[in-house]
Amino acid sequence: MATQLRSKKSTVSNQVRTYASVAATLPDPATILDEAEAIKFEAIIRSRETDTWSEHDIGLATSLAQVEVQFQLAMAELKQTGFTILNPRGTPIGNPVATTLSQLGSSMRALTATLGLAASQRGLSNESQRGRNRAERAARETIRRASTCDLLA
Repeated sequence: MATQLRSKKSTVSNQVRTYASVAATLPDPATILDEAEAIKFEAIIRSRETDTWSEHDIGLATSLAQVEVQFQLAMAELKQTGFTILNPRGTPIGNPVATTLSQLGSSMRALTATLGLAASQRGLSNESQRGRNRAERAARETIRRASTCDLLA
């Protein structure tokens, strides 16, 4: 399970660190991810405080993004073809895509747990964690607004 460094983000020095970590860019896996996978990757990365990601975690997050997209594709195929298909002799059989979907779901659960992304692992029920999450969201929004402002050089 991922161990995350926790700190109180209400102090001035920790607020400065929060802004610095949000402004920092994580390695760009765009060379190995397509557009749909990159969108998933970004959502995964934003689900945890930026300064808690190691290089190994980034690799696992990349794999999780790829598996999530494969899961969506398999789900779409299963919806289209149904849970049973006809084999070459015309006999109804279970759709192998259903097995693939189950395997992908297991992979997603394992990677999510390994990365510590489950709500209980992230301590989302903890008020101090909610405060850290609010501080990071506020920092992201401030940086986003500042990047679109013409008054800043």
